[in-house]
Amino acid sequence: MTVVRRGLMAAAAVAVFGLAPVRAGAGIPSSGWSATDVAGVSVKVPSAERSSVLVFYRYGQGESDEATRRLKDLLGGKDLQVQVVVVVSGPGSSDSARKLIAERKWDWPVVADTEYSACGQMSVHVWPTTLVVGKDGKLLGQVAGLPATFSRDIEAYVSFAGGKINADEVARRKEDHATVIDSDEQIVHRHIEVAQRLLDKGQAAQAEVELAEAMKHPVANSEVRLMAAEVCLLEGNAERAIELLDSMDAAQRAKVPEWRLAFLRARGLILQGKWEAAKAMLLDATRLSPDSADGYYLLGMVYQHEADWRRAAEAFRQGFEATAAGRRLSMPANSQK
Repeated sequence: MTVVRRGLMAAAAVAVFGLAPVRAGAGIPSSGWSATDVAGVSVKVPSAERSSVLVFYRYGQGESDEATRRLKDLLGGKDLQVQVVVVVSGPGSSDSARKLIAERKWDWPVVADTEYSACGQMSVHVWPTTLVVGKDGKLLGQVAGLPATFSRDIEAYVSFAGGKINADEVARRKEDHATVIDSDEQIVHRHIEVAQRLLDKGQAAQAEVELAEAMKHPVANSEVRLMAAEVCLLEGNAERAIELLDSMDAAQRAKVPEWRLAFLRARGLILQGKWEAAKAMLLDATRLSPDSADGYYLLGMVYQHEADWRRAAEAFRQGFEATAAGRRLSMPANSQK
């Protein structure tokens, strides 16, 4: 496939599916994010008083425990005014969140994200993922997983959020970290970052090369394969995308919401013209994740292919209402003030 044709296929995929290229950690919705923690207390991000640190945590995962331990050590001994919110994801997250409160590892609010809706809104697909959000709601920093530079990166982002350092200093510290750390994990992480920047520029073919390099390392995780599958789908290569998804082992699949894998497979099936199989998969996946705009857009495409205009319109409506813009429009007028 030529580069020109790849570009056309990428543009067509975005136009047909209504989907942007994969973005790792896109941040909180423009209207903000709010939830009720397991103690019944309301949590809001952004906060007008403090910057926020959101930790997407998987119960029983050593990396998540270590991330929160490092975060506690970091914030406990410094004058860094932030609110920390722990988001526990998955069907059993309500029980897990209560266990965390009972274990008293920290005093931060814990939110149960049973349907992965918060993960979907903030494009989080790796556990742990830590987001630093400013008082104005802007995403200032994101750390996926637990790289060796975790504590230093988070401290830089939080210091930036608090006005203690500027953006140039954050960049300098990140650059220093990159030259010091050269583990397999860091090499993979840097390939992912480069691939993301290439995708942002519309250079899918070059991003695919970076991800192929990342997958040569034995520590390549589910994030790499998911991102590579997304790129293949943008290029119209459904067979390769499904092959990448099938190559994930049980441990890698366990770190990915079932509905996310289903949506990617459904996109591949649609590209292959296997509409009935895609429809069955999407019906199950949208029940698992009823707040997914992508899932409903894809389901709308299936109904449109079947000339079932009523169901297509309903699916597209549900897809729009699951977006940040749709949620704002569906809010009562007085609640938007």
